[in-house]
Amino acid sequence: MNRYQVLRGKRVHYMPGWDCHGLPIEAKALANVTAEERSKMKPHEIRERAHAEAVKAIETQKDEFSQFGIMADWSDAATYRTLDPGYEARQLRVFGEMVRKGLIYRQYRPVYWSPSNRTALAESELEYREDHLSKAVYVAFQLRAGSTLLQKLGQQASIADDLRAIIWTTTPWSLPSNMAINVNPELEYSIVRRAGTDGPCYVVGSDRLEALSSLPAISSVKGGDTDTLTFGPLEELVRVRGMDLADSTYRSPLASPHSSARPILMADYVTAVSGTGLVHSAPAHGAEDYQIWKQQGHLQRDGIFSPVNDQGCYSSDILELNQAAVQRSSDNKSALGERLVGKEVLNEGAREVITILQERGALISAQTIRHKYPYDWRSKQPVIVRATAQWFANLDDIKQQAIEALREVTFVPENSRARLESFILGRSEWCISRQRVWGVPIPVLYDTVTDEPLMTVDNIEHIASILEKKGTDYWWKADAEVFVAPQYRDAKRTWRKGEDTVDVWFDSGTSWATLKDRLAAEDNGHGLLSHGSIADVYLEGSDQHRGWFQSSLITAVATTPEGKKPVAPYKTVVTHGYVLDNESRKMSKSLGNVVSPLSIILGGKGAEPAYGIDVLRLWVARSDYTTDPPIGNDIVHKTAETLRKLRNTARFMLANLPASEAIAELDKTHMRLLDRFVMHELYELERACAAAYEAYDYAQVVRRLAEFANATLSNLYLDVGKDSLYLDGVETERRTTMVAVIDQILRTMMAIMAPITPFLSEEIFHFRNGASSDPAEGTQGASSVFSAGWPTVDEGWNDQQASTDARHLMQLRDVALLLIEEARQASHVKTSFEVELDLMIKQDQSQLSSLLHASASELTELFNVAKVNVVKEGEQVCAGSNILGTRDHEDVITLRLRHSSGHKCPRCRTLRKQAETDKLCARCQTVLDSLVT
Repeated sequence: MNRYQVLRGKRVHYMPGWDCHGLPIEAKALANVTAEERSKMKPHEIRERAHAEAVKAIETQKDEFSQFGIMADWSDAATYRTLDPGYEARQLRVFGEMVRKGLIYRQYRPVYWSPSNRTALAESELEYREDHLSKAVYVAFQLRAGSTLLQKLGQQASIADDLRAIIWTTTPWSLPSNMAINVNPELEYSIVRRAGTDGPCYVVGSDRLEALSSLPAISSVKGGDTDTLTFGPLEELVRVRGMDLADSTYRSPLASPHSSARPILMADYVTAVSGTGLVHSAPAHGAEDYQIWKQQGHLQRDGIFSPVNDQGCYSSDILELNQAAVQRSSDNKSALGERLVGKEVLNEGAREVITILQERGALISAQTIRHKYPYDWRSKQPVIVRATAQWFANLDDIKQQAIEALREVTFVPENSRARLESFILGRSEWCISRQRVWGVPIPVLYDTVTDEPLMTVDNIEHIASILEKKGTDYWWKADAEVFVAPQYRDAKRTWRKGEDTVDVWFDSGTSWATLKDRLAAEDNGHGLLSHGSIADVYLEGSDQHRGWFQSSLITAVATTPEGKKPVAPYKTVVTHGYVLDNESRKMSKSLGNVVSPLSIILGGKGAEPAYGIDVLRLWVARSDYTTDPPIGNDIVHKTAETLRKLRNTARFMLANLPASEAIAELDKTHMRLLDRFVMHELYELERACAAAYEAYDYAQVVRRLAEFANATLSNLYLDVGKDSLYLDGVETERRTTMVAVIDQILRTMMAIMAPITPFLSEEIFHFRNGASSDPAEGTQGASSVFSAGWPTVDEGWNDQQASTDARHLMQLRDVALLLIEEARQASHVKTSFEVELDLMIKQDQSQLSSLLHASASELTELFNVAKVNVVKEGEQVCAGSNILGTRDHEDVITLRLRHSSGHKCPRCRTLRKQAETDKLCARCQTVLDSLVT
């Protein structure tokens, strides 16, 4: 992208940068530290290790990127790192601007939590696995009928004495946190009894009766029908609506018998598509549960219960559920809380909850199901939803503005637009706090008495100014009072610093702020920021629609000054896929199929050759990078063959260009049809490749280049032209014209290849500028190919007539080549220079016949034979010649192939010598005579 724009004469500002914070680097820095050692480490000690790890990786990558031929200034002054104090201060000021607009808030509520990494996660940090296994349970909760339900029961009111609501959940570990049952007010619910029994009655969604009947039943420890294999069949007694349950209450089988009854809440999101139509609600462990709990006024009054710690285990808060000991066996009693505390909720804890439910006769059925489930995309371990106090960015107020801003953005490929828009529209908030120390601190202080946060624009600016000078390590070293702006200092108040860091997507998502400041400083009247967007192009992988592309847009839109139209920080978003192995499998260490770029460049194990960087770059360009392209030995080898053909074509042209003499100007009046055709094809090539570069379609560039080099040059123009280039006199018009055409072709192809294969293009440019050997190490050769600019081919070479005429003749040439090959296979001739070709015209007034007459002097060269004769059908050309074959073409021309009547010239090796006694053919004799004189 950058190289092409440089060739077009653009001022390209490319600033390499590194995202340096976050969990992966912190984890790598602590890889050899035990848990005990980790618990004793101070934050600044962890940060020092992580800083060293990040800087070490940066230097390695700088070296490798240089080997990859990436054109950039790799000095520290020309790059950015998110760990630099200046970058961090700009990030904090962006954060402060969002505070100014009221978009940042703190709340104790359920968030995605990674037990494996012990931190909150945003939705953008999740990946979903389709094969996750969970234990899904159907549980009976004791229902106390309210007056509305009793009225609906009428004469059957007696069944309310033993009425139970059946809920279904795939997270049995969350049942200790149950605080409500949610039902849809508009759904129908049936009160049923197992057919043929006088046991308890159950409430279940009417549409779920059939599914519930077929469930495998679990008998209670206290007794029951042990012969029953399924829960059904069921007998329906009464049918009610969800709203009829509004004033009923219930008691969880895990609750203390002395606890208060719990409510049944109306919730439109509840469906009867799966489960039972009654949803177990744990507001601490589900976003929808939390919203219903909050909307209906229970949050402020009753709070939420979240007895799960950072490690994903039941905390000591679970002991609040203790009640009278439950009989598990004849000699073992234990309170519920004590049985659960310390157990991992996703494993042993969930199993223990199910055991307790079964012991209490509340477990209706249990099944293992395979379903979609969120995982931490870094640790690849399952996450949970857990209530914690976190900082959030409100996206509801700005996401429509973000969508509007995207309308001015170009997407490559275009269908990636919908992916980014869906991610933005699907989010209402962004959890921006993380429980790590390697990162930028959330700039907040808390009153040690009231826990009230101090987060104002003025105080954030105060903090940013300090950390810009001293670095963010200072946050963990200095006293909290240092970070309190003078206007907020009060001798009666003491403060503590927040310990959370900002989500790394906020780090990378504010990179535009650094670029904006750099561009403003370097503008010098160039108008670098005049188009509104800060960057022309953002390029990243498809996962960044939920990451960098999104966070950059959100932070840019969120900080747009009042009264100004929000603009995306980028004009174009280009999305690439991920490399697969040669069997189209995802690369992984476990499969052993990971291919390192350096193994292709420098050579790998065994017989894998060192292909060099241009082969790797060419593979990238020729692949459809918008998908997931495969790579392997065969693919790389084919790419190397493509590069070799391009190089050999350029090498042939270089060898036929004069080292010192001036090359003639292109003059169409002296050109043959084939020259004009090739110049037209070059015009088409340059236009097509320029358009492809503008559209970021590099595969199209490679395809057009390869086709031109192989079909137009190697198989036609250069093949035909060898006769003139090798044998004509240096000053002859034919040869000087060809040399001028070749020079133009070489300069155009060299520049078109340069963005993709810069080393090859620089090598061509070096030798085209008169060098006879590679430059000595430490010295500079010819100036760069990129200084020559893009080689626009003049509009005057757009010659459609020449293209049409040449293609007609090439169709005849293809027929002739087929005749020659048949004669060669039959051992009648060895080369095409031994034959003459008669083009016998059947219809003298045809367009093709007129073209043949007009081009008669060029046909011998074009067909690569000893001679071409254009004659009328039946006209005698050379009596007695041996005819090798004939072929009709479009009922207009008959091609006749025969042995040439001439004699072999020892210089050009064609049968063009008129008499056997002549030393040379006429052409060769003229050339030699000119050399003598």
